[in-house]
Amino acid sequence: MSSAREHVGVTQQVIPEHSIPEVLSWEGLQPVTRDALMKWHYDSQRKSFRYTVAFDRVGQQIAEAGRTSLDRPEMALGWVSGWVVFEALVEWAAKHKDQAALDAVFESWGHLLDAGLVSPSGFWWTRYVPPGALSSEIFSSRLPGGFDGNWMPDPNHLHLRTLGDAVWRAARTLRRHREILPIGDDLHASLLVQARKVADLAKEGWPLPMSVDARTGRPAGLHGTAAMIWISVWCELTRLGSSDFSELIVDGLEHYRDSVEEGLLFGAPEDVGEALTSEDIYIAMNTYADAFRLLQRTADLDTCLKAAQHLYLWRKSFHHEFDQRTLLGVYGLSSQGGDIASFKNNHLHIYGLDADETLRFLSEKTGNPRWSCLADDHWAFACQLTPLVDGQFNAYAGMVTEQFYFIDWSGLGNSVFHMEADQHRAGYDVGPHYRNHGNLAGFSHAWCTAMVLRVALARAEQAGSERNLPHP
Repeated sequence: MSSAREHVGVTQQVIPEHSIPEVLSWEGLQPVTRDALMKWHYDSQRKSFRYTVAFDRVGQQIAEAGRTSLDRPEMALGWVSGWVVFEALVEWAAKHKDQAALDAVFESWGHLLDAGLVSPSGFWWTRYVPPGALSSEIFSSRLPGGFDGNWMPDPNHLHLRTLGDAVWRAARTLRRHREILPIGDDLHASLLVQARKVADLAKEGWPLPMSVDARTGRPAGLHGTAAMIWISVWCELTRLGSSDFSELIVDGLEHYRDSVEEGLLFGAPEDVGEALTSEDIYIAMNTYADAFRLLQRTADLDTCLKAAQHLYLWRKSFHHEFDQRTLLGVYGLSSQGGDIASFKNNHLHIYGLDADETLRFLSEKTGNPRWSCLADDHWAFACQLTPLVDGQFNAYAGMVTEQFYFIDWSGLGNSVFHMEADQHRAGYDVGPHYRNHGNLAGFSHAWCTAMVLRVALARAEQAGSERNLPHP
């Protein structure tokens, strides 16, 4: 075992290494995930990216015959789709001159604007359901026009992390690739409008609210720490040179610093209310890393390191043995490197890819290999879940699952109110009899596929091993 891995913890000394060939993980995963986004997730007729796509396409045909669906056609604007997908496809297109991928992004974005993306408050709506959705109510917008607040119990309420995630990724994409974005000027203006609205909320007093009313832009009652993602938004816009949010950035960093250092981080995913989640850790890490890059203050790097230490609370550092008759057992899939999503949403996921760059940045700045080791373990966990050929996991090439079921998760499901007060529960609760041990969720998730694509591109670029790939 390498000395780098010994820093992670003694439990890993008895764990077999993941074996992911570097060329495969960088180059093999790029075209298949690009193709999955374009072939399965993109609906060219509706100019929208499907949120999830069922592995079983025969099952989908049967569902459609009954006027329902296994796929979920709606698109969140950030967090789990929308700009998560747009950013990855723009990154791919910039490196490989893929006009078809760019056209899909521009067509989808233009359609969103034409359909009424901007709410009365000036904030973007956080979910769009294209017309023609099937009968089941979870596929339908709860407001006229196809836009609403997604999982928020009140459809007029917008989750400020989801919204901030979309604006952050859009700003980052604009900074990196404005030369190939004809939507750049209008997009930039819309980002500034929203960033300034959140700045006004901050000036009224910290912390930032976790939800706002789409009709008024006023706080809507949800609490949490994940709205600190707007500090990353202000960092990006400041780096773009469009506006200087430096004073506000410093105020926000000082307000949230104690919460980060004490691990009191909660509320990031809008579908779990005010629960503690691993996504809150990634947001804190990225926020303080973004601030350090901009301001070069040692205190912010120290706080980023403290946030990264909390990641160990959610990380599986060992391998579960699965029955060889289960899907996980047959394929030899390892739990090592996966992160628990939350106590309320108790599966292993790959959202830690969103902090891949930050973890490797921490090793670069500190000389401590433990952080890049954490990133590598999580990357290996994600690679093993990405099918390279049709039929793998009963999926199609490039379809990446969201949920790895390492325990029998039928006791709690999403019913966190048995564990803690949760007055702001999500509008959609899957109930107590849903998960099964030793299996993967049988659908491709837009954010999972997009994050594998984006991290594969970033790792290849950092390693200096990027080679021109054939145009798909």
